[in-house]
Amino acid sequence: MKTKIIFILISVLIHASCQNNETAEQKKTETSSYSKMKEAEWLLGNWTNQSEAGLAIEHWTKKNDSMFLGESYFIIGNDTASSETMSLEQHGDVMTYNPTVRDQNNNQRIEFTLTGFTEKQLIFENPKHDFPQKIIYNQVNPDSIFAEISGMIDGKLKTIPFPFTRVKTNA
Repeated sequence: MKTKIIFILISVLIHASCQNNETAEQKKTETSSYSKMKEAEWLLGNWTNQSEAGLAIEHWTKKNDSMFLGESYFIIGNDTASSETMSLEQHGDVMTYNPTVRDQNNNQRIEFTLTGFTEKQLIFENPKHDFPQKIIYNQVNPDSIFAEISGMIDGKLKTIPFPFTRVKTNA
């Protein structure tokens, strides 16, 4: 009887130990699975681009380990000429950039898939979209990013650059 009880106790301990190892391994996988999001945190914050055409503003916040939320506005004079909301999401190994532009595409988001990635560059593409088909974000330095949208319009490549400067906030 004692042998049976000892065997059961050892079995329970081994089973519990395996479960703890699985949990630790799952946590390690979950933590490392959002490494692209972690490396893209340079995008977070408030950004502006003042040009002759108007003022472009982007704002990015971290919702959680797998999603950033953004807002973008283009202001001409005192009028908001365009606005959009964006999300940057990672599901498994796939990262997407998802803009929803007010009064376009039936107010539905358009998904752009990450096709190029370095610690200072994000390239998203959707060849089926009318314009743009490509969206690029480059970190120039901690206080400067260079965004660019591009694609084919009437058989010609059109590129629109957005050099942004970080807006410093008093924290």
